[in-house]
Amino acid sequence: LPSVRAIRNHTSTVKITPTIGPITFETITKNICSVAIKPHMSAGLTTLHGVSLLTDETALDEAATYHPVENGVGGYCWKHAGNVYPFLDTYEAAERLASKLSLGEVHLGKEMLAVVAHCFGEDGTVQARSL
Repeated sequence: LPSVRAIRNHTSTVKITPTIGPITFETITKNICSVAIKPHMSAGLTTLHGVSLLTDETALDEAATYHPVENGVGGYCWKHAGNVYPFLDTYEAAERLASKLSLGEVHLGKEMLAVVAHCFGEDGTVQARSL
């Protein structure tokens, strides 16, 4: 078995931005840059021969989630997430959010879209990264 030090030295961490509202081009672009482009550039791999995107949906437990970086609530159905202000910056915003959930104007998501990028390198190897 490899040591903890060996695992830490050979592990790369990638941070993605969860979408707590409607899916935007900006969020997609930020995630692609942080997952595929920046790690390759920092590793000295400046030539990408190709990227294959694979998508799938997975079932979720219907639950709201708190995202401290945005100070907002996620877990809504992405199609209706634009009907609600998801940020908890005022007490009134939290009350409106709870009201819209109870009235059914917005509902919690039942499934999640997962996207994986396969980056084809110069040596013929494939690296899979989750978006």
